[in-house]
Amino acid sequence: MALNEECSRVRELISLELDGALSRFETAGLRRHLKACADCRAYATDVRQATGLLRGTALVARPTPVTVPAAERGRAGRGAVRVGAAAAVVASLAALVAGGLTTGGTPSASAGATASGSGDLSAMRAIRRQQLAVSTAADTPRIRVIEID
Repeated sequence: MALNEECSRVRELISLELDGALSRFETAGLRRHLKACADCRAYATDVRQATGLLRGTALVARPTPVTVPAAERGRAGRGAVRVGAAAAVVASLAALVAGGLTTGGTPSASAGATASGSGDLSAMRAIRRQQLAVSTAADTPRIRVIEID
């Protein structure tokens, strides 16, 4: 039997109710639907009984502890590191390309200094100061304050 959307949603709410995760509003809607729908009421009864049975059963201790071999733990960690490293490389390249182009679409002097790997930090800073001075002077609107006595 195919369920309609409301019955599907109510069956999710039944599970959430058993965990105490429903608001008062959701609980009221659930109760209203259960009064009107015999199929959902039967489902709720079955789920509540099964949950009560499971929760009432004592836990059984495992005879041996569960362990994960070190090699498998390392593989999962290395995969995450590789993904993070790849993302960092892509972000760095994107920043280099975006920052290395001037408004005309040609490589700037700072892009050449970075690409050559000169490592001359003071020269790169001087180039950047010059870029900022030019872009600020051209892009900044000039405001003149006139004092009237």
